Amino acid sequence: MSSSKWNSQLHAWIRRHTRYPRAAKARREEGSPRVTFTVDGSGRVLSARLARSSGYPDLDRAALDALQGAKVPAPPPEKAGTSVAAPFTFKLD
Repeated sequence: MSSSKWNSQLHAWIRRHTRYPRAAKARREEGSPRVTFTVDGSGRVLSARLARSSGYPDLDRAALDALQGAKVPAPPPEKAGTSVAAPFTFKLD
C-alpha cells in the first residue's frame, strides 16, 4: 500500500473515531490539535503525544483519547515503528 493511500485511510479513521467533547461544543470551541504517534506494523498505536495544541484542553484531550490504545489501518512497511503526525479538526457546523 502506498503512503498516500494509507494517509487517506488514516484521516478517514480519525474522522470516524474522534468524538467532539460535549462541553467544548457547548462553549462553541473549535480547533485543530495535532498529535504525533507511533504505530506498529499491524496498526496498533504504541504511543501518542500532543504536538500542537488547539488552545482548548478538552479538544486536545479528545484527540489524544481517540488514539490511546487504538488500532488504526495497518501502515505501509516504511511507516511502521515511525512517528506520524496527524491533524484533528473540531469544527462546528
